[in-house]
Amino acid sequence: MQNSTSKGEIHIGRNIDALQHQLSLTDEQLLGVLGLSYNRFWDMKRRDWAQKKTIAQVAAALTQLSGMSISPEQILTGRLGPEQLASRAVEQFIRMVSELEHEDAVPMGGVRLPRLHLGAVPAGPAATFEPGDPSQVVRADPGDFVVCADGDCMLPTIKDGDELVCVHAESAVDGEVVVASYADELGDWQSGIKRLRSNGGGVRLTCDNQSADALGRRLFPDIVPVELRVQGVVVGLWRPLR
Repeated sequence: MQNSTSKGEIHIGRNIDALQHQLSLTDEQLLGVLGLSYNRFWDMKRRDWAQKKTIAQVAAALTQLSGMSISPEQILTGRLGPEQLASRAVEQFIRMVSELEHEDAVPMGGVRLPRLHLGAVPAGPAATFEPGDPSQVVRADPGDFVVCADGDCMLPTIKDGDELVCVHAESAVDGEVVVASYADELGDWQSGIKRLRSNGGGVRLTCDNQSADALGRRLFPDIVPVELRVQGVVVGLWRPLR
């Protein structure tokens, strides 16, 4: 028995192509698992319909190759579900980070990597997580990066050794923590993690650590840069619990 529909509504071949693309699977991989002849395989990919048995076989093959549960209904839509898209994005994210860790050139003392937005995950049962629309939930920002904090000038907000997640930016608003390069009166450039303070037309860089010596002199005084180049805004940090 055939699953036939009016043309323009469902095209089995194109839907299979779409799922392969989302799962990063080649025709050769799918063909090898299905066990079809080359001609039968391409005849199936050209058609806008297929037998129910064939649809079930393709779903089973995609499930085997991807490790995800692909249903026959998804062959009719050509789309992964939101949870599946999120899972694929995380897998790609981890693979990319693993590859970057072996590169010689690491920008700004950290690893440049994409930032994934997977929605708000409650600190409760995993079943309560509903990622919603994948087009809104999963996206990457290739310009974001991670840097490792060195020193105690930003205590208690940031500790020495904290890994900071930074959004690439060339400007920041008052109160944001930034990764920046700045020049002093002599034209000497330095880089650091500071809190940006602006009032009127002036800008200064401050440290959260307000410690002072016995004479009341701050260990980390404010910096009024002659020239300032913001590299990014700190939006989060990773700190090991043990």
